[in-house]
Amino acid sequence: MHIQKQTKYLDTPNSKYLKVKCHDCMNEQVIFNKASNVVKCLVCGATLAEPTGGMAKVKSKILAVVDRKYR
Repeated sequence: MHIQKQTKYLDTPNSKYLKVKCHDCMNEQVIFNKASNVVKCLVCGATLAEPTGGMAKVKSKILAVVDRKYR
């Protein structure tokens, strides 16, 4: 009798936090890349990202992807 070894795969999330810079006031802010609401700058109110049903459309400059250890 041959016994097959079962392999379990762990799904890694595709979602990330992004550090972005506002074009208007140069404020740096961390946003979620799968935002379901419009993301506005906390300082000047400019739109940083818009929802699209999946990945958000980022309208500002992405500076870095925030590491999980940072959260």
